[in-house]
Amino acid sequence: MNGVTGTSTVQEYYEAWYSFNTRNESEVIRFEINGATFEFEKSLLNNRRSVMSVIGFLAEKKKESIERGEIIKIPGNKKEEKQWKIYFDYLKGESTYDIELTSCKAVERMVILMYFGVAIPDILVYLGVTRETLSEIMGKFLSVMDRRMTDCLKKIDGEKKLVEYIKRGALHISYYDLNVYNSNEDNIKDICQYYGINEQVEEMVKRKKQENEEKLLELNKNETMSKIYGSLRVRKENIQPKIDIQKINKMRELLAKKNIKISKIQIDPIEDIKSLEICQRRISTVVVKEKYQIKKLRDRRKDFIEFVDTERNLVNNMKKLNELYRKPMIEAAKNGQLNEKDIKRIFTTLEKCIINSDKFEKALRPLVNSFKYDTCVGNEIFKNAILVTPYLPFTTDYNIADKVWKSIRELPIIQEIISKANKAQGDSPADFPTLLIQPVQRTMRYPLLLETIKKHTPPMHPDYEQIINAEQIFKFFSKTINQRAKMRDGLMDLADLFNNDDLIKDGRYLVNQSEIEISREKYMAFLMNDQIAYVKEKTYSQAKTTKTKSKVKPSIISINKDMSIDHSSNCIYFREDIFRFENEQICSQWVDEIQGIIEDKFYDLLNDEAWYSQYLKK
Repeated sequence: MNGVTGTSTVQEYYEAWYSFNTRNESEVIRFEINGATFEFEKSLLNNRRSVMSVIGFLAEKKKESIERGEIIKIPGNKKEEKQWKIYFDYLKGESTYDIELTSCKAVERMVILMYFGVAIPDILVYLGVTRETLSEIMGKFLSVMDRRMTDCLKKIDGEKKLVEYIKRGALHISYYDLNVYNSNEDNIKDICQYYGINEQVEEMVKRKKQENEEKLLELNKNETMSKIYGSLRVRKENIQPKIDIQKINKMRELLAKKNIKISKIQIDPIEDIKSLEICQRRISTVVVKEKYQIKKLRDRRKDFIEFVDTERNLVNNMKKLNELYRKPMIEAAKNGQLNEKDIKRIFTTLEKCIINSDKFEKALRPLVNSFKYDTCVGNEIFKNAILVTPYLPFTTDYNIADKVWKSIRELPIIQEIISKANKAQGDSPADFPTLLIQPVQRTMRYPLLLETIKKHTPPMHPDYEQIINAEQIFKFFSKTINQRAKMRDGLMDLADLFNNDDLIKDGRYLVNQSEIEISREKYMAFLMNDQIAYVKEKTYSQAKTTKTKSKVKPSIISINKDMSIDHSSNCIYFREDIFRFENEQICSQWVDEIQGIIEDKFYDLLNDEAWYSQYLKK
């Protein structure tokens, strides 16, 4: 119990209890998050858990307020309130022994505590993770890793002391959960590259893929084609009765000669044959059903219904976001209470997302209503994949939208809009951040849903190859989003560095950057998908080191369909200038990237469908 550790007698216990529970308020620090108040003893600031995480830094920054006994207000929503509670429980040393922690909940706590600067080994000890379960937990930890987590891990583990933990988790997930590994491949590879274990993990992935191919080959080799009521893509065989009437008649004659009485219950031979035929058909049906895993086909129907129903749920939630938040904010902007530019940056392509998601669901709904064992859904999903295009700019700009929202959410007009939205939603309202992130989460979920449908589709089913095609295009889409999100963040960083918002345009991304020489003078060049910007290396260095930044206006070369690229060795010849790169390899990379931009029409900022052209080109 708090405040009574170290007592040896009952009287000492009572005195310690009284002293602790009637202690002066100055001995505690009070925090307020989302209206909830948390108390934290000042004495705990000196323990190892506080020193080795963010609370010590926070206490130092708010030292004067703490000494005055003020409540430290921390901005946050209900979700962040729960996260802080988990962190405070950790600091106080409250046990998790009596809590039934599933592996998913354990990983959730790992992520939360890591954001508060707690070292992963300390978290694992706190959660009671054993050596036997360490690999599985670390594998699940990597499976949910996003860019924010990788950045956080790199910052708190600059000395790379966690390499063995990451290695065990990466090898576990790449072998036992390859599908999960593939769905988050970019982020896992990124962190593995940081720790220098990419080759070992890729070798494990290669080994597992080879095992899977061998199993599939063996399955195809042993499976014979059969067909049941036209439902599977196999040969239909007419079942002929294997009953010889002549033999039956001869047997009857022999029995009559030997005076052997036949059972009183006698069936006419013709009727007997019919009964045997029916019995044989039923047995054959049972065998074929067992062989072709009809249960899987039923599960496949449930999986497809989930795919379509969750798409409809997404449409409804996006409509909520539009009606309850976007439209009132537009009205507020018309009255001069909000900035139109901020609203555009928050909601980007929301309206297009609603329209296209609605079309996608309506295209698939008829297949739900008429679903049979031989129904093929893969081609319809693949054919409509282009409808998810508006999610691309919405997702890549999510970090910008979140940043803008946080900068304006405390405004009175926004608080009024939030209050009205909560009332309109009734007893369990979804808050703004939850609604805003749902389209982003959906893009990552498509491949996982299709993976589940594929899992319950027998390899001999006519839809099997089509489901694989649909899964591949959505995996490519998710991968493109991850790549473009990094490019978009890179562009935002460049605009911030140059103090130049003119560089930020819808659909523009920073593809590459390199040091170059022009007329023997050093420059820094930035390849975007619609233009090449370049500044003197001296100007670039000053922008990086100067705190009070002046606006930097780089020289620009536009990229369009008429652009011709001449190059030789380590030089690219433009009409304006000759770019000389450090080596031929970097030059060749730039040439390939520029040619790809032109071929895919990636230079057209209004053409978000360039990703689709890139996939078809593959």
